[in-house]
Amino acid sequence: MITRMIIVTVPAEKAADAERLWKAECAPLMIKQPGCRSEEFLRSRDNKGEMISLQQWENQKAIDD
Repeated sequence: MITRMIIVTVPAEKAADAERLWKAECAPLMIKQPGCRSEEFLRSRDNKGEMISLQQWENQKAIDD
């Protein structure tokens, strides 16, 4: 199992829009990919514009495909 984090930073005033976009479009596409076991969206407490996608994958090949 591989844990992957994608860290994205947007201007604080765009954070709510970025979160909606991630949850509505990005996360559903990712979780449908073969080998993606889970996807979780996290937000920084200290930086309102920093977001993290935390994913669990079966292996590196699943990520690369």
